[in-house]
Formats: sequence, structure tokens, C-alpha cells
Amino acid sequence: MAEFLEQNPRIGLGRWILSILFVLFSWWGLGSVASLGLMEFWQVTFFTGSSLYFFLAVHAGFVLFFISTGWVQIFILKQKLSLLLGMQPFRWERFTQAFCLWSGLLILGTLIETLIFPQSISFQAMQGEQFAYIVAVCLLTPIQVLAEEIFFRTLVPRFVYRLWPQPVFAVIFAALCFTGVHLQNPEMGSATAWLVMGYYFLFALLAGFLVLTDKGLERAMGWHLATNLFAFLILSYEPSPIRTPALFHTRHFDPAWNFAQFALMAGVGYAILWWLDSREQEVFG
Repeated sequence: MAEFLEQNPRIGLGRWILSILFVLFSWWGLGSVASLGLMEFWQVTFFTGSSLYFFLAVHAGFVLFFISTGWVQIFILKQKLSLLLGMQPFRWERFTQAFCLWSGLLILGTLIETLIFPQSISFQAMQGEQFAYIVAVCLLTPIQVLAEEIFFRTLVPRFVYRLWPQPVFAVIFAALCFTGVHLQNPEMGSATAWLVMGYYFLFALLAGFLVLTDKGLERAMGWHLATNLFAFLILSYEPSPIRTPALFHTRHFDPAWNFAQFALMAGVGYAILWWLDSREQEVFG
């Protein structure tokens, strides 16, 4: 399982520290300046102004985050471009497999929630900037997801593994970091915010182990991208960190329900992926 974390063994610790600091400066420093500058220029906030312009402003920081993660991988850590996301060239079939599987589980979970809480979900009519918003989401969300996956599932755990070669600890530490950057999200204001934190931690933990066992980011990326696209385009919720003109909106936000639903769906998803891998081994040996 540690094979994925043992890449670039000749790279010194100093380069790893420089890489982490450079990414954080680009994301939190330059990215924040870019996002806040665009919000000021477009006169938008979380509560006021165009949701499209707010989305673009927020994701300006993620574009810099993405560029910095790729730059340090290639130029500081000397990672081959073809192996940027794993131990072999990108496996599209595994990405598509996870994306379609998780999208299906999200749709199924939403249908069940609609039956249980029929008054909570409402249809949102198309808005004037809806098409432009859809285009922006489809272009920028993969960049956000790719940046987060490279940083939290590759750079951070590999750096921690250099300090203490225990793969489980490296994944747990990276999951805690992923949880930490979501602490300012609006849903953290609920009385049971610890369950929201539990959701983010469990999501990151399962994604981290998925990367190690699969020796690549493809499935974790598919899972993560399906989650974000579903929230941006299909079903938004009341305390969402980004205002989205999704097709449907739910007023039912129960951290306990959401955590239990996610844990169950993740268990089902993991079981299906394990079954698919078992069949693949039987066929190809």
C-alpha cells in the first residue's frame, strides 16, 4: 500500500518543504488576493451579486492552486508529466468508473431523501446566466478537484511519509488537513458542526486509501468531481459554501442524516469497486 507514497525517493526533504510552502503561498496568498480582488471588482459577496461572478472569483484562487501544484510536481519534485497523477499514465476507465458509480449513488440517495422529506426539495427555474454558469462549472470544477487531489492525496501524504514512513498515518494527517481547510464553510455554523467535520474527514480518509490501494488518483478524482458537480448543477443545499443556481434546492440540512447517508453510500461504492476489481483479476489474472 505504501508503494504510491514512495515515489521520488531521491528528492531531499528540503525540496518537499519548499514545494508545500510554495503551493500554500500560491493558494492562500496569491489566490486569496485574486479572489478578493475579483469580488471587489464585480461587487459580489456570498449573499449579494451574481452567483456566476462569485463562483468565478472563488475559483480564481483554485486556478493558481492548480498551477502551483503542477509546477512543483514537475520542476521541483521532478515528476514525469505522464505520471503526474499516479504510478502509470492516466487510466480514464477507472476515472469514468468512479465518476459514474458515485453519480448514480448520489441520484439514488437524493430520490430516497425526496421520498422521506418530500417538502424539502424544490425545483429552481432557469436563470438568465444559467448557461454561462454551467459552462464555468464544467471548466473550473475539474481544475479545483484536480488541484485538491494532487495536493491532499499526493503532495501532503508523500511529504508526511518522508518524515514518518507509516502510510496509514500519512493518509490520516492529509485527511485532517483536508478537513481543516473546510472549517470556514457556512455549514460549520450548525449545532452539530462536528458531524460536518466528520463528513469531510471520512471523505478525505476514504479517498486517500482509495488512492493508495489503486496506486493512482483516477478513482478519487472521479468520486470527488461527481460530488462537486452534483452539488453545483443538480442539487444545492441551504448552507452551501457557494451559491449555485442548481436545478433543485433542498432546505433539509441535517448533518447526522448527511453523515449516515454518505457513510452508507461510500460503503456501497467501495464494495462495488472491490467487486469490479475482483472480476478484473479473474478475467486478466
